[in-house]
Amino acid sequence: MNCLESMVSLLRPVGIYSLATDSMVYRELQAYYSGLKQVEDELAVLRAEGFIQTAQSNGLRTWEEIIRSTAIESGNLESRRGVVLYTLSRMPQDFNLSGMLRGLRSLGLDCELTEDTAHQTVRVDVLRYGGALKNYEDVYKRVCDILPAHISVTLNMGSMTWALFDAQDQSFEERDQAKLTWDTFENSAVVSA
Repeated sequence: MNCLESMVSLLRPVGIYSLATDSMVYRELQAYYSGLKQVEDELAVLRAEGFIQTAQSNGLRTWEEIIRSTAIESGNLESRRGVVLYTLSRMPQDFNLSGMLRGLRSLGLDCELTEDTAHQTVRVDVLRYGGALKNYEDVYKRVCDILPAHISVTLNMGSMTWALFDAQDQSFEERDQAKLTWDTFENSAVVSA
């Protein structure tokens, strides 16, 4: 029921108004409705953007900025929402293996952890990265922020393979413009022109 129908249904029991569609009262209600419809539409957007599970633009972007997400504007809505939800679900007692994996998942990292408790080190092998990798050092810093401070971290983002190279679907000209060396392809985590 829209607000015009709601106003008519509330005024009908009063019995003193002519609510026929050609009456002045009905026309006045239509004028109110046109203004209230704009407010109603804005409230619907606000309601949708206020919840992570339904946010699609500004609401989701705001949450991503709050949590300093590295996956902003990359990936589909579900993966972006997942990153925000994973980040907000971290608890202080999450410094066990499953908690650390959940925390890394909040960065968009699908990874495996190898612990060396004797040397207090952990190796993070990234299997898939759901964010927009712009700077390896930023991702490394974010990983270190999540893992316990006393643990030394080795982050392995993998290396460029021909399968990954082909999957980027760029022409030779686009690749050539980047002026990259073979060493860059062999040793970098992600190469993009």
